[in-house]
Amino acid sequence: MTVSLLADLMMSGLLVGAALLLWQFNRRLGAFRTAQSEMREAVSTFDAAAQRAEESLKRIEATGRMRNVEFERAMRRVGDLATELSVMAAAGDRSAERLEQLIASARDAAQALDAARLIETDRAA
Repeated sequence: MTVSLLADLMMSGLLVGAALLLWQFNRRLGAFRTAQSEMREAVSTFDAAAQRAEESLKRIEATGRMRNVEFERAMRRVGDLATELSVMAAAGDRSAERLEQLIASARDAAQALDAARLIETDRAA
């Protein structure tokens, strides 16, 4: 009987050891499940944030393209206005030159008239 008792004690010890190992494994598995759940939540939150960021980047890109088109239009308009201003400045320069010539001619005519009056005044005197 001692061998049978010894075998029973060994089996009981092995069963207690197995039960302890299974209890510890179950506890770790529960912690893993909790961590997995938290990880799923974190991944889900990160995925939602990534989707929002992607949508924001698409909106920013679309706005950038739209602003670029507006900027190109404005730059073409600026070029057109610069050309028009250049033409107007050239016309203004030509008008100013003609006006200066007319003023110079009028001064010359006035000086000639003054000289002629002076000569007439001297002859009359």
